[in-house]
Amino acid sequence: MAEIGLFDPFLTFKFKLYFDGGAQPVAGIQKVGPIKRKTEAIMWRDGAHPHNSQSAIPGGSTFETIAFEQGLGLDDGRFEDWALSVSDWKNGDGAFKKANYRRTLRIEFLDMTGQLAQTTGGRKLNYVLDGAWVSEYQALPELDSKSMNTIGISSFTVNIEGWHRQQ
Repeated sequence: MAEIGLFDPFLTFKFKLYFDGGAQPVAGIQKVGPIKRKTEAIMWRDGAHPHNSQSAIPGGSTFETIAFEQGLGLDDGRFEDWALSVSDWKNGDGAFKKANYRRTLRIEFLDMTGQLAQTTGGRKLNYVLDGAWVSEYQALPELDSKSMNTIGISSFTVNIEGWHRQQ
């Protein structure tokens, strides 16, 4: 009888999010949107091209926004302070001081034992998001006094300048 091996895909419910290389993860992050890059295809042809057809070459890349969700009761204040720093009208800084609102974020994927997840080739699953800033912030969800089955979640949408895999 053939022996059946255990198929163990990476489960994506265990992860940690860090700010600017910090040692403490951000508390209460329960959901992170997909990390995506899109590269534009530029069509071109020249007179010597066979079959008189076009070829595609890579053009500029864009990085899609990433949504984060955080439980209200678990917030340690760092995420909200960062979100509010983009439009810091009170202190007059706002978007004029890049250091105040742009961050480097690191996402670490963990395996079932809580250790850093690795591919079969031994590569760690850590991703670094460069030049991140909060473009949309929802401090409170819709409040409903008639429902006892809802939980408080704040959400953040983050723009990034790029991302890479950390070795």
